[in-house]
Amino acid sequence: MDIIFIVAVPFFLAFILSLMHVFKKIVFFENLLSILGLLIPFLILISTFPTISSGDTISYNIGGWSPFLGITLEIDSLTFFFSFISLALLILIMIYSLSRSSKYKVLYLLMAAGMQGVLLTRDIFNM
Repeated sequence: MDIIFIVAVPFFLAFILSLMHVFKKIVFFENLLSILGLLIPFLILISTFPTISSGDTISYNIGGWSPFLGITLEIDSLTFFFSFISLALLILIMIYSLSRSSKYKVLYLLMAAGMQGVLLTRDIFNM
């Protein structure tokens, strides 16, 4: 599984949640999507643990561009540690705040995706 989904899944599910807010408000599905928007990236991150624990790094070039011209996401042991801690805390905070409005959940998922993007990016310009 590509590590781009650690950033893309919360963005996509935030978009879906915003559409659900416009059409019909179903609280159970809003809560389910908001938890899944953080749980899926957490499970993808956990799946990279065997590679990271062996000392390797995982990189992904967005759009197929070279690292000098394009955006590159990379996970090494330090990035894995901080991403693991942040996603675990984000999940716990989302569980605590399930009673909030759907706008809060959309903005929270966007914040979580941005935070993971900052943690996984390889260069300061894209950060």
